[in-house]
Amino acid sequence: PAIPEHVARRLITQHIELLNKLADAEVKDKFVPNLIHSLSKILDVGLSQCEMLLKRIDASDGFHENILSIVNAVVSARVIFNADDVRAHGAQYQTPYEMNVHGKFLKMAKLFTNFQGVRVHYNLSGEVRYRYRLLPSFECIPYLLLENARKYSPVPKEVEVRFNEDNLGLSVEVSNSGPLVLRDELQPITEYGVRGKWAQRVSEEGAGIGLNTVRTVAASNGLEFDVSSSSVDCQMDGVPQGMFVAKLHVPVSLRSVNQVGC
Repeated sequence: PAIPEHVARRLITQHIELLNKLADAEVKDKFVPNLIHSLSKILDVGLSQCEMLLKRIDASDGFHENILSIVNAVVSARVIFNADDVRAHGAQYQTPYEMNVHGKFLKMAKLFTNFQGVRVHYNLSGEVRYRYRLLPSFECIPYLLLENARKYSPVPKEVEVRFNEDNLGLSVEVSNSGPLVLRDELQPITEYGVRGKWAQRVSEEGAGIGLNTVRTVAASNGLEFDVSSSSVDCQMDGVPQGMFVAKLHVPVSLRSVNQVGC
């Protein structure tokens, strides 16, 4: 049927606009993977150099605090990029590789041991024999878990990291004392932007993003992630204290035949 000229013109204009938007989206679809790849390469180069510095730094030497700050800035940039990449695009642009999980936690523990003048004792226990096939984004997890524990632990800051490897896979538990997380907060505390009631009282530093990022990255790697908190008979400045535990499980299906020393 015939339609008025002004209606036909409007439909043609809308169709042209749609075609332009589709063409623009196609260009962006081609550009985004290239951009992600390029940024990953740039950050990987910086991270590689910083890891070399980190191996040479004696954590007890205060002279190296400025170097640690630079290393932390580069590592933070890589972590944030990986986290945002997974949050925005999933894991489609990442390729798994055989990773030394214990080594990743050890590296981050060294990074935070004496960062910005705050001394933290990280006690890593348990043996890990095998490597696991994980995405580059996994490195966000030890960084965020150890940084979170550092932030909320009272002085003297003590953080336990326990590894347990068996025929089901690898379990990692990061535990520290700090502000009590209430029972009804345990589920929502891993949601985006959510912080515990008592955590807000002791620190304005957090934004409720770290644990949510850990949960997102763990899911993209096929890992299980859970948190728990138990009350202790103690208060600090009117804030009830608890023992907070973040639990991560890497299934045996991701285990490589290659051992850590290989």
